[in-house]
Amino acid sequence: MERLFRWLTWACIGLLAILSLTPGDYMVRTSAPGLLEHFVAYLGTSALASIGYGRWVSSLQIAGLLSGYAAFLEIGQNWAPGRHPQFIDFAFGAAGAAAGVVLILLWRSALHTNVLRRP
Repeated sequence: MERLFRWLTWACIGLLAILSLTPGDYMVRTSAPGLLEHFVAYLGTSALASIGYGRWVSSLQIAGLLSGYAAFLEIGQNWAPGRHPQFIDFAFGAAGAAAGVVLILLWRSALHTNVLRRP
């Protein structure tokens, strides 16, 4: 099962790059605010990574690597036509990465303390 989550993690990482560096004329947006899109995209990616790589990589490392990746992609927007990097976009991506690993940590903790198990 972890293998599936590792594959999904890498698919999300690739998708984040495509969506972040697509020229502005070709961007596809949802009806959600852009900052929410950033937050949810990185939350989902870090949650998948925490499940897939949690045995080998710490939660702090996952959140840190994804935060660095968010910064890298924001900087890369300098060279994507019609795109403009913004610190607030990076900040929401990094916050989403942190929230995703915290979510999985809480979920695992609840499983181990029988909170989510039915009698």
